[in-house]
Amino acid sequence: MKGSIAGIFFLLVGTGFASCRKNNTTDSKACIERLVMMPGDLPINAPPIIEVDPITEGQIDTIKMLFTNNGLPFGQYQYMYYSYNTGRGDSIQQQVTANPFINGLPVFGDQQVFNFINGIFSASTSYLMVEVPPNNDTTGHQTLTYLRSAFLQHVSEATISGGAADSKPFVPSPAAYEDTCLSATLGYIDQSYIPGNTFALGHLIKIWLVTAVNSNYPAVYVRDDNGQGWGQKVFIP
Repeated sequence: MKGSIAGIFFLLVGTGFASCRKNNTTDSKACIERLVMMPGDLPINAPPIIEVDPITEGQIDTIKMLFTNNGLPFGQYQYMYYSYNTGRGDSIQQQVTANPFINGLPVFGDQQVFNFINGIFSASTSYLMVEVPPNNDTTGHQTLTYLRSAFLQHVSEATISGGAADSKPFVPSPAAYEDTCLSATLGYIDQSYIPGNTFALGHLIKIWLVTAVNSNYPAVYVRDDNGQGWGQKVFIP
């Protein structure tokens, strides 16, 4: 499942949030600001690459009830999707997809999946990956100015391919974003998502997610430890 979300999920909702808290670190001259993501922030669903129904406040209320009734830690996630279906014998099947927070930082694109049958948590059918950060350091080590330059350097890597346009991938132009304000959010990502890596799932690296303000595409990731950047490719089935 992890491999299938690496392209599509990030650009749909995994990279953004609608009610993020701004801190006071803003470089107005370079037009980039740091955003702090909090559990419960609603994901950004625009501009959509693929049509998806955004999660609603009412659905989050339902999720809170499910988590509370089953002794699950509701306040440690950003909730991405909720679905409700009836199964055999009129059983009720509910599924919740969420990104966890570790050390107070979001794990981008983690997609933990919680399944409930008739309101009871089904651990055997859920998908809950255990993620381990390298340490507990949550300090950012890259400047906003550097993050902006890294975005412009790598944004053309954030191509969209597949679907009807498979023969001609879309390549975003750095020139189109030279006068665009950007936002940068500190968090974690599974090391298996780093291009050209040989890492196994379950090990995190601290990174910056850089996008245009109030948008989720294109997305550039920058490692916080060494400044390595890459554009997040999107694959449409």
